[in-house]
Amino acid sequence: MARCAVHEEIEGILSSICASRRL
Repeated sequence: MARCAVHEEIEGILSSICASRRL
């Protein structure tokens, strides 16, 4: 998802959640 990419750049808590959902 595009939003996931944005969160990855911020490297915040939301990014961690995004990674968890990917697994």
